[in-house]
Amino acid sequence: MARVLKTEIPFEKEIAAQIYAALQGDVVKFVLKNAGVPTDDEYWRSRMEGHCMKVDELFEDSVKSILDYDPGLKPTLVEYVISVVMADSDINEEEVNFVYGFGQSIGLSVKEVSTIFADMFQKAFSPSISAIS
Repeated sequence: MARVLKTEIPFEKEIAAQIYAALQGDVVKFVLKNAGVPTDDEYWRSRMEGHCMKVDELFEDSVKSILDYDPGLKPTLVEYVISVVMADSDINEEEVNFVYGFGQSIGLSVKEVSTIFADMFQKAFSPSISAIS
């Protein structure tokens, strides 16, 4: 498996909270359990608060565990990263580069990442009636 790109992410606490919240979902719990990733609250809280490991290390370890369990989840992981990037409705070049770097680091092509990006943008787009008239 390709090494996950290590990048400093702005607003580490905000992203850590989003990752922690996402890890509480039923599907993710199932995947993490079967991948052997600990799921108890204290384990995750200590990592999110920086007591044991930085967010990028937690992210890398989690991605590796998830992909070891099911490599078919690559597009889903890229969708998740894009949803975090799109959360503030303001996407900058650094974030786009991060998404492409992440996608390529887990084995997706630029074309595959672009297709996922386009699909996510299309799903999020809601035109304004006032802009049409």
